[in-house]
Amino acid sequence: MTRYEAVCLLAKRRNELGIPQRVIAEATGESVPLVSHWERGRKPIPDRSLRIYAETVGVVLEWPGAS
Repeated sequence: MTRYEAVCLLAKRRNELGIPQRVIAEATGESVPLVSHWERGRKPIPDRSLRIYAETVGVVLEWPGAS
């Protein structure tokens, strides 16, 4: 699975839970537009933000650097 595919799965879970991008932005310390860029594959998500995003939506990642 690519990093982008992982973010797509996290975004799908976020939407299922009704969590707005604002919550992910606040949790990661980033902006809402940057979260949107991650979800659309326009910018790569850093390891730290990937881990926090996953934790925020209740997903356990098996990803190098995600722990």
